[in-house]
Amino acid sequence: TAAHVHGGDGLGRLDRFHAPDGRARYPAPRLSLETRDGPDLILEAVGRFGSALTLVALGPLTNVALALARDPARVRGVGRIVVMGGAVAAPGNVTPAAEFNFFVDPDAAAAVLGAGLPLDLVPLDVTRQVVLGAAALEAALPPPRSAARQLLLDLTAHGFESGAARGEGGIALHDPLAMALAADPSLAGWEPLHVAVETASPLTRGLSLADRRPRASREARPNCRVALTVDAPRALAAVLEGLCRASA
Repeated sequence: TAAHVHGGDGLGRLDRFHAPDGRARYPAPRLSLETRDGPDLILEAVGRFGSALTLVALGPLTNVALALARDPARVRGVGRIVVMGGAVAAPGNVTPAAEFNFFVDPDAAAAVLGAGLPLDLVPLDVTRQVVLGAAALEAALPPPRSAARQLLLDLTAHGFESGAARGEGGIALHDPLAMALAADPSLAGWEPLHVAVETASPLTRGLSLADRRPRASREARPNCRVALTVDAPRALAAVLEGLCRASA
């Protein structure tokens, strides 16, 4: 679950923040839990929106693979799936070979990549190039003493701490870049490639192997588009505009 990156709550350890009177700044939510599981929600969304739906997968591909197993024909009706995962020509971030999302469930990643779906892959090759620094966030934040400003500072505090510990100079915007590319594909340079995922080897579990040989030598047809270059300044600006729109 990468709690060392996202905190145990997945939101940067928001439970550590308190108001001056000692009450939790972010109390427990009052909403009840959704009774459907992720795969059923995916199937319902595809059934409702069909080719108009862009599904953005920011974690391991377990739920997408389970949706495929339950109703492959319906899943194939989706318009586009943007996957944050893999490492094509870059080293992994869990092992030398593997990116976290593919490493956690390589069988799911292999199933999704092999299903003939309209996939856009956003690997570490580009997500590591879009890094949010504290100064850039500060410049874009909403006005002082606003709730939005405080929330953004609290949400990113743990990210800046863990990024500094890894020597990244800020927060590498892995998932936000995938969201930005879902909204605006022109932020990246894409190449159609065939990508396979290693599921068996203990040394290379989760490796995403892209066939980047000369086109005449490639044996398998492309099964996805891969973002291999990114306009990092424009992508960072797009993410900040979405997060900090209240400051405009």
